[in-house]
Amino acid sequence: MLEKIGKIDDERVIPYLENYYKKESTKTDVQISILKSISYQKSKAAYKKINELLEYDLPISDLQYEIGSLFYAFEKDPENSKELFPEIFQYYSIKEYNRPIINFCNSLLEQKLISVKKLKEFKKIILTNTKLEYKRVASWNEKKQGRARSYNSRR
Repeated sequence: MLEKIGKIDDERVIPYLENYYKKESTKTDVQISILKSISYQKSKAAYKKINELLEYDLPISDLQYEIGSLFYAFEKDPENSKELFPEIFQYYSIKEYNRPIINFCNSLLEQKLISVKKLKEFKKIILTNTKLEYKRVASWNEKKQGRARSYNSRR
């Protein structure tokens, strides 16, 4: 229902959704729906409001799909959603936002809507996160191989 409200062409939509988002009782999945709904306004002002709301209270979901679907909605309106860049990168180090942010920014870069120069300030955090993810995968693989060897030696 909230997402349908975002498709209404009325100046009261964004303020209404903002107030709903900021209610203390608003759950994460509802916050994500509100952000998507605001994106349906397809305006620079809408994306500026999304930036404000993310900064006010960043929704963290157990379901990676929810965050991914939010960024998919942003990708459908690249001309306006580019307003999220570069501020959106402040959430890059949060695991749930890592991949969606990279995919979103990659999409904007491919369409030449953002400048590579603006990414330079985030180079260090991107490299650090990449190294950490590599270490996680390497550690996971070592443990997996260790369990496989242990299992095979018992046979």
